[in-house]
This record gives sequence, C-alpha cells and structure tokens, in this order.
Amino acid sequence: MAEVLLESLIDSLKILPLLFVTYVVIQAIEHRSALKFNRYLLRMGRLAPLGGALLGAVPQCGFSAAGATLYNGGLLSAGTLAAIFISTSDEAIPILLSMPEYAGMVFQLIAVKIEIAVIAGIILDFLLSPFSKKKTPLPNRDVILPTGIELAHRHEEKIDVKSILKSAFWHTLNIFAYILVLSALLNAAVTNLGEHAIAGLLMKHTVFQPLLTSLIGFIPNCAASVLLTELFAAGSISFGSLIAGLCTGAGVGILILFKAKKKIKLNLLLMAYIFIISIAAGLLIDYFHLFTI
Repeated sequence: MAEVLLESLIDSLKILPLLFVTYVVIQAIEHRSALKFNRYLLRMGRLAPLGGALLGAVPQCGFSAAGATLYNGGLLSAGTLAAIFISTSDEAIPILLSMPEYAGMVFQLIAVKIEIAVIAGIILDFLLSPFSKKKTPLPNRDVILPTGIELAHRHEEKIDVKSILKSAFWHTLNIFAYILVLSALLNAAVTNLGEHAIAGLLMKHTVFQPLLTSLIGFIPNCAASVLLTELFAAGSISFGSLIAGLCTGAGVGILILFKAKKKIKLNLLLMAYIFIISIAAGLLIDYFHLFTI
C-alpha cells in the first residue's frame, strides 16, 4: 500500500507545475473576457447555440454556471444552455494538458464536444420553437454572472496579476488533491483486483460503458471530470465513454439550474435530453471509431 501511495504521489507531482500554469492562463482569460463573451452570446439570436458551445468549451465550469443563471432569468434558450452544458469539460482539459502524452488530444476533444453541442442545441431549439412565445430580452449593462469571481465591469479593469495567481494556486491545490486521492484509489484497485477486473466493473468494450460514464458526469462537482479523466488516462474507459461523461458533466451549472426551483419538469427534460445525446455520441464514436487518439 505504501508503494501505491508513493507512486500516486510521484505521478501527481509530475503534472503539478503544468497544471498550475494552465490554471493561470485560464484565470487570466476568465478575468478579462468572461463578461464580454456572455454579452455577445445574448445577442447571437438563432446562432446562440453555436456561441454557447464555444463559450462552454472554455475550461472549468464557470460558463456553465453563468449560462444556468441567464437561462433561469429567461435570457437564454434551452438549446443554448444545452450547448453550453454539453461542451463544458470542467477540469478535464487542464488535467489532460498537464499530461504530455495526452496533451495533443485536447483540441480533438474540444472540437468533438463543440460539434455535438452545436447540433444538439440547434435541434432542441427547433423542437421547442412552437412553444416559444416571446423573444429573449437583452440584459442591462450591470448583470452579474457567477463565473467564480465578480465579473461586472471586470473587462474594463486592469488585470489583477496577484488575484489571478492566488486563485490559480488554490485551484491547483484543490484539483491536485482530487487527482492524488483518485489516482491512489485507482492504483490500489488495479494492484488488488487487476486491470481485467476493473475493466469488467466499468463495462469496458460494452455498449453500457457510455451510459455509466454519462451518469458519473451528472455529479455536480469537479470530482466527476477528474475521475473520468483519470479513468481514461489509465485505459479503463474508451474515448467515446470519456466524451459521454464529459457531455453530461456541467459541474455546478446543474446545481444553479435547479437552485432557482423554476420549470423543474422542463429542467428534468433538458437533463434527459442531454443524457440521451451524450450516450448516443459516446456509442457512435466508439462503434464507428470516428476519432482515434
């Protein structure tokens, strides 16, 4: 057991520097551009699902939280929110970028998820268009968006380097802890049960694995995306199953969506729609080998 913990610690420490650098870049982008991007999104009309998919592709779940808030306020369509949720990958992208052997697949993963999100969002808006009675209003200038930091007028201010570094530092430590714990658990499971037993538990090479990972993705916490990424890096789940799990993994955006306690039935139908799309995407990718890593 001591060897397993030591190996997990060493592996986790190897990615720590790159993980921190990645989060610094992400925090800087969020600091300067998040509010501006959200305002552009609100003005895209029928192309909003495309904008939502591009916005959601930005790492972490900040934009999914912002999208859920705008949707609860009647400012976004269901299709746009679905596109944001589906394209969101939470912590998966920073973790993959910190792993040299998987960094090259990040752009492919993002492109696949954006494509799925745009198609799903446009289809949902088309299906719901007969029931839409009013146009989405434009927000006033002082709308506040919950992307983890105060964003109002932030794009007009100078970059606060100290704040960015501090936020990135603590976020890195938080995710590092998740990675270390999950890595240790996975290594211990492989050591005691064997790779074949783990593959069996995760229903590897079956049509049920995308369903399982899609359910994992619904966990409204960054631990879900960390777990899915670690399982993929360990070879325990397929690329299609990773995509399926990350398509449902909108992080805290799901909590904010239901926190308002509005349109509960419609929200449940929205989650069911995303669930079906995620499973279908995972199955198609694996069955037809549409993408190779």
